Amino acid sequence: MAKKDDTQTDELRSQIDELTADLQRVHADFVNYRRRNDDERTQLMDVAKATAVTQLLPLIDNIERALGHMPADLANNQWAKGVAQLAKQCDTALKSLKVEPIEALGKPFDPKLHQAISYEEDGAGEEVVVEELQKGYHMGTNILRPSMVKVGRKEEAAPPEQVEHVLHEQKKGEPDDKEIPED
Repeated sequence: MAKKDDTQTDELRSQIDELTADLQRVHADFVNYRRRNDDERTQLMDVAKATAVTQLLPLIDNIERALGHMPADLANNQWAKGVAQLAKQCDTALKSLKVEPIEALGKPFDPKLHQAISYEEDGAGEEVVVEELQKGYHMGTNILRPSMVKVGRKEEAAPPEQVEHVLHEQKKGEPDDKEIPED
């Protein structure tokens, strides 16, 4: 009879261990499901924010364009000051959504960040943005709109030793003792 009780106890422990392992797997699956669901929700919110901001960018561009062409005689006008305040509020709202303008002017041309509209043939060297025609924006690593730019070539600076050589040559031609005229 004791053997039968031991066998029954072993079977029950085996079932308990099996059910415990199943419960742990179900719990791990649920934790993974919750994490995936949270990640998907975050991604969906980011896509919705990006879509809304992208639709508002032309409005922001027009406000900035209007401020850029404001006549000097309207600088103290209350209405013009209100439009300027509206532009500041737009910038604050974009920052709160983690939307930042893409730095373009003077930066090396990057086709991932910049859309080249025209190209200056002058010069030789690295391609850089010489003019920003329309501001681009990014939200984290997501490019909402690339900057529309004009690209040119940046003149490469002379190596430091060449600059020193030129300066040394210029000093050679100058007299060491400069005569000061007497009065």
